[in-house]
Amino acid sequence: MTAHIEEGGENKEELQAVQEAVRASPWMAPPETLEDYRTYLGRNVIRLRFEASYTKTRLAEVLHVSRPFIDRIENGSADPRLSCLHGLSLAFDTTIDELLAPPPKEHESYRRSPLGLYVE
Repeated sequence: MTAHIEEGGENKEELQAVQEAVRASPWMAPPETLEDYRTYLGRNVIRLRFEASYTKTRLAEVLHVSRPFIDRIENGSADPRLSCLHGLSLAFDTTIDELLAPPPKEHESYRRSPLGLYVE
């Protein structure tokens, strides 16, 4: 649909309206950079891991990856393959889109405590 609107020219206002609506929505607005995707993924994995009561070690076992790789995902420094994203979505019963979306506002405050645990 977008390609048709862009080519037609007569619906340029409609295209601009759709683009503005996407930018205005916190759930639809795409991250600006690859680092944003990594950050969103990391925050969502932390939140979902706590909600599922998974340790990093257990999640690594489920995904058949190393525990340090889970650390890197949560810290936003990993570039997981699509198969890993698929595994995360299955482990947390969610979608890849939701894993890469901005975390819900009420969960943005997850941070590391002095004991190494994530708290709100």
